[in-house]
Amino acid sequence: MDEKEKKECYFCDKEITNNIEHYDISYHLNPWDENTIDGIICIDCSNSGYESESYFMCETCNRNIALSNGRTTWSRYIDEEIICLKCLQEEYFENGIPKDKLESNSINTGMFYDNSDLIENGFTNKETKFIRSGSSITQTNETCYKLSDKYKVIIAYERLSIIGNEGTISIWIKEKED
Repeated sequence: MDEKEKKECYFCDKEITNNIEHYDISYHLNPWDENTIDGIICIDCSNSGYESESYFMCETCNRNIALSNGRTTWSRYIDEEIICLKCLQEEYFENGIPKDKLESNSINTGMFYDNSDLIENGFTNKETKFIRSGSSITQTNETCYKLSDKYKVIIAYERLSIIGNEGTISIWIKEKED
């Protein structure tokens, strides 16, 4: 490190000098961001776990990404692997939501989309509906499960309550290739 160059810990603002153990960090603010945020973290903050509370490593694209923007969490756990929403979105565009994921009594397989992205990827809006916890979620999943025999299915959130148990969703479909 250049003696004239003043560097501070990204988390605690402690001045970093050559005799203070530290790590370089680099991560994306969101999964779609091509640019990275670069900084330094001191050993004290690293040992305190600030890194694990700030960003995650997507196991699909192998990039460090901020955990959230304060409102939206940028990751999901799929079969015990952490995946960013961009990689999950690309997987759903390619294959739809896996049929076995449509068997649950929740709508956590959906996510927010820009409708133009769905259209651009060949999906059409089959149905938009208001759901509530319980029977309407089960009915929606049963509908999507049946549709998944013939179509790739995506559940797009339109407006959803803060806890995700009611709101407006859309079911988007695309014919499967033989």
